Amino acid sequence: MTRLSGFIRANLPEMIVLAVLFADLFIKVLPAAPLFVLIVLLQFLRLDINSNIFLCLQGLSVFAGAAFNTMGISGLGGAFLILGAGLLVYGIIKGYTELTYTGLLSFIPLIVILLYFTVSMMLTSGGDFAGKKLSLTFKNGIASIIAFVVIFTNLKRTNTDLLGVYLILYALYLLRLSIDTNTIPGPSGLFDFAFMRTQTIEVLGYVPEVFCIGYQHPGFYALQGVGLYMLKYHSDRSIPVILLILAGIISLYAGARQMIIGVFVIALIWVLASFGRRGIFIVALMSLLVPLLYFFSSNINELFSSTVEEGYVEGGGRGIWLLAGVQMFLDNPILGAGFGRFNLMGDYDTYPHNLIIEILCETGIVGFVVIIGILILMLVLTRHYIRRYIYYLLALVVMAMASGCMYDNIIIFTLVFAATSFIPSRQIKFITTDESRELQTC
Repeated sequence: MTRLSGFIRANLPEMIVLAVLFADLFIKVLPAAPLFVLIVLLQFLRLDINSNIFLCLQGLSVFAGAAFNTMGISGLGGAFLILGAGLLVYGIIKGYTELTYTGLLSFIPLIVILLYFTVSMMLTSGGDFAGKKLSLTFKNGIASIIAFVVIFTNLKRTNTDLLGVYLILYALYLLRLSIDTNTIPGPSGLFDFAFMRTQTIEVLGYVPEVFCIGYQHPGFYALQGVGLYMLKYHSDRSIPVILLILAGIISLYAGARQMIIGVFVIALIWVLASFGRRGIFIVALMSLLVPLLYFFSSNINELFSSTVEEGYVEGGGRGIWLLAGVQMFLDNPILGAGFGRFNLMGDYDTYPHNLIIEILCETGIVGFVVIIGILILMLVLTRHYIRRYIYYLLALVVMAMASGCMYDNIIIFTLVFAATSFIPSRQIKFITTDESRELQTC
């Protein structure tokens, strides 16, 4: 039995759900919202406690929010954050979840950055979006760094292979759910790439005024699933190929250009790192797929034609936000306009759609040096472990260069900071005795 067939047999329930979800993109007979409950139940039965903590803190609130909002029920997504916190406490008490000094130290650079954002906001004025942006950045930053510390510290006892599969499964679920949530017809055929983006824009417009699922999300979570699988070394190269193909298919149907590019970039780097000299030949073959898809798929051609003809800024449709951010930086080069003070035509409730420009325009050169300096310092500190999380990091960076606000992209910083968990240290355990629970250092 090959390792691929063994992987499929070991994860057969998930493979069946993936197949059913993919088929239902076209036949659309399953009630997508109730299906979420069944997937969650399967997840808690199949995954270890650390994987469940990660998903509760890092994705389930989004997936649940999308599912229940489609049923007209709002506010339930946040319950999974509470559940994740409860599972964390339970895991520590029972000894299923360990923490290390080096893992806990990863909170220090995050706190420094969050405090800098707070001071920047307090010393500036403009609009009422800054407070909301800061609170979401705090919430997402703390939740994600806990999730990463748990996974990285307990990597040996965590089934990151299956955890990665679940993120890909949820990514496909979001794609299927978008048909109901965004009130779109769905793909008309097997090669109806970018149907989610095209149909959503046609039905709801570029800036929807009602709740909908963004076309960036399915590919974004699928790439994170690939990144989780890559946390551990695998001698079998067939499984990463399958997962990358799945992430690519999901991204193609969703129509998020940066995610499609992200899949290609991650695949290129993985091939070069895994196949040595043969990788150059494989990369050359892969590169032929790009013009083939562009010239022979009308949907892909339409998706990328504006970028190819007009360039990244104008063709990417984000020129107005990017240029506004650049101008704000030029007007406030030292300290920036203030955290959350990005302003486009009198509207503060937006962002430049590029992480670098966002940091520069809102915090200036001083903030950029502090924030990016801390990030580089932590990359250097964890350089011996970067091969473990480089693919995950690439998925996040691709997203951050063209989409997302700081409260979305804070995950880039928490991923890098949490990598200190890989550095060996003495462990802190909560041990339960008959008389009491006491904190022991061993």
